[in-house]
Amino acid sequence: MNAEMWGFLTGLVVSLAAVCTDSWVKRRKQKKEGVDWDDSFDERQKLARGKAYGSALFTLAAYLVINAVVSQAAGPWAQPGVDSVMGIFPATGVFAVQCICGDAFITLREKPRTYLFLFGMTAVVQILAAATSFHEGTIMTDGLADWKLLSPVCGVLFLVLFGAMLLKMRRDRNGDGEEA
Repeated sequence: MNAEMWGFLTGLVVSLAAVCTDSWVKRRKQKKEGVDWDDSFDERQKLARGKAYGSALFTLAAYLVINAVVSQAAGPWAQPGVDSVMGIFPATGVFAVQCICGDAFITLREKPRTYLFLFGMTAVVQILAAATSFHEGTIMTDGLADWKLLSPVCGVLFLVLFGAMLLKMRRDRNGDGEEA
C-alpha cells in the first residue's frame, strides 16, 4: 500500500472511531436519563424506515445488475471494487431521502439542524477533496475510474441529503407557521 492509501485508510478509521465514540457517549447519557434507546422511533417511523430499506435494497440490486451488464458489454469502466462500492451511494441516497421526506430519518427527540450541519460539512469536504483530485488528474488510472472517484460521488450524495433536509425543515416550519 502506498502512502496515499494509508492516509485514506487512517482518515476512514479516525472518522469511524469519532462517530462511534460520539454515538456511544450520547447513548450512555440517554440511558442515564432513562431514554429507551430501542423505542426512539415511533411505529409510523419504523414502518417508513422499513419501506425505505426495501427501496434502498432494490436500488442497490438494480445498480449491481446494470453495472454487471455494462461491464460485460463494454468492458470494465472502473478498477476492481470501485464499481461495486459505488452502488452504496445511490442506495444510501434513496434510503435517506425517502426517510427524510417520510419524517422517519431522525427521532422526534433529535434536532434536524445537527444533521443539516453534518451533511453540509461532509459535502463541502468531499467536494474540495474531489476538486483536488480533478486538478491533479488522479480520478482515472489507466483509463479506469479510481478510488478517488468515490469522493465526488460522496460529495454529491451529501449535497442531495443537505438539500432534502433543508427542504424538509422549511416545509415543516411553513406548515407549523400556517397551523398557528
